[in-house]
Amino acid sequence: MLLDARYGGYLADQGWAPDSDVPVPTTPPGPELRMFACVEWVSLDQHLAETEEEARTLIDALPYLTEAQQDAVTLAARYHDLGKCHEVFQELLRAGGGDPPDVLLAKSKAPFSTGRSRRPGFRHELVSALMLAHGDHWHGDGVDHRLVTYLAAAHHGQVRISIRAEAESETEADEAVAVPGVLGVLNGDQTPPVTLSSGETFPAQLLHTADFRPETGGSWTAQARALRDRGDLGPFRLAYLEALVRIADWRSSGRHDGPVEVG
Repeated sequence: MLLDARYGGYLADQGWAPDSDVPVPTTPPGPELRMFACVEWVSLDQHLAETEEEARTLIDALPYLTEAQQDAVTLAARYHDLGKCHEVFQELLRAGGGDPPDVLLAKSKAPFSTGRSRRPGFRHELVSALMLAHGDHWHGDGVDHRLVTYLAAAHHGQVRISIRAEAESETEADEAVAVPGVLGVLNGDQTPPVTLSSGETFPAQLLHTADFRPETGGSWTAQARALRDRGDLGPFRLAYLEALVRIADWRSSGRHDGPVEVG
């Protein structure tokens, strides 16, 4: 509700005062706001490595996590943005021009990302989850791979216990063709090979979205609920681990943020 300051209704030392007809003094304008954004091109490998570093720093400062939980947070931080290798996300980062390096990117230099994807609603973290869920070369027997996959998927809060599927469309031979999609990810999309400075390689991979589609009997919700209901986790510990990965991501992104010109 907006009221004309001339007619009162508010006292500086009392707050809301309906019976007051004393004009409310206007507030002087504050300092000019500065916009902060990423000020350099950041490669995918660099961002993943730095997020893992931040996760380890957090873990070292926080007690009470089991060794398995610490490992899960660390690995989820290392892999959380793997899905940014998808061509749709790489196009988004380069859409505004500039002179990006010829590597897979995680962050674009302001102002060269428009933030607009050719697939509205595209979620790179869903691609990360698919790459992890459908490959077993990245973990050994001692790794809680379902927890790692969940934490990577959940780091933006959009892919958690369940997700909404929707119909996507692509143009093929100049005709619009309806294609079943999940958060902008199409069944049969292919990711390029990704090599990390840790020495790991994720080969090129076809993405299969069935696990995330309830209408096809997808298993993602059941797997996520199983994590939520596990005796060593529960909803609060699971949310705590999610927060650690998210904070590590914030901190690593913040390493490259700075003031930028507005407009």
